[in-house]
Amino acid sequence: MKQKCEHHAECMKKIQAIIDGEASTEQIEHFKSHNLEECMPCIEAYHLEKCVKESLQQKITKICCPESIIEAIKSKLSFATMLLIVGLILHQKGFAQHKPIFKILNNPQFHAGCFIGESEKTIANLSHFDEAGNDAAIFNLNGKDEFFKPIKGTKDYPDAFENGTTKIYIKEKFIKKDFPESCVYYNKYFIKLVYKNKRYFYQYTGFCGC
Repeated sequence: MKQKCEHHAECMKKIQAIIDGEASTEQIEHFKSHNLEECMPCIEAYHLEKCVKESLQQKITKICCPESIIEAIKSKLSFATMLLIVGLILHQKGFAQHKPIFKILNNPQFHAGCFIGESEKTIANLSHFDEAGNDAAIFNLNGKDEFFKPIKGTKDYPDAFENGTTKIYIKEKFIKKDFPESCVYYNKYFIKLVYKNKRYFYQYTGFCGC
């Protein structure tokens, strides 16, 4: 007979499951044939837990609840559930309506550099310059092409741009080249847009070329 249980925590879970009627027949038989015949700590724990449950059951008084109260509780719960569902639906619709949308650039101004989107559906030029000749990216969030100046990125999003009200953080992942000697390659772009202290996330494919 073992005087020390090497798997005390696991055995206590099994004992609780057996006492609460949640263990399978196989689990019960295995526990009885091994633990209750070979392990003294398991024997003591099993009988103690069983005794505690039986004592509690003897002290519990069952009181029948009037049918009218049961129906009243059910109706209130149903109404509360309905309100919760309606609220979630309205919240999701509102979120979808207000999430900024990257629109196709009116003039992508293609040249050597990186672009997000397809050639005829380009949503960003990441390698351009503004009217003053400074490095800039071009995005279209309000129906017109706008310059976004580079800012410091983060560990997760190394490249970042802003235009005063909106910040756009970008992380790219290489996908493939057209062929080994080609200077054109394709990326997957992970975008985090921050506007009015809210964050929105997007994924697009794009390309870079010389």
